[in-house]
Amino acid sequence: MKNNNKINIDNKTIYKTSYYPVLEKREDDKYLKIIGSTRLDSLALRYYKDEHLWWVIAVANNLDIDNYILKADTILRMPDLNYVKEYIKNFQNEQV
Repeated sequence: MKNNNKINIDNKTIYKTSYYPVLEKREDDKYLKIIGSTRLDSLALRYYKDEHLWWVIAVANNLDIDNYILKADTILRMPDLNYVKEYIKNFQNEQV
């Protein structure tokens, strides 16, 4: 699998910066309280049916994207999946 964030310049590997969109609070957001501990990717798979959307939860809740583990009793804002899909589509179009 090719990593699209990696480029080679003068035989040196350079990584492109990842940009994450700002997900505004909306009335259709849901809130979840974590029981036990879990990982962002596991929660994204359970809630969005796509573990690759872990970053949506991190961005929506101002979490450190390097920390995948969520502690018990953490309350998270979960943006609506339809909003997320539309936002991603629009964001990708802007980046082209």
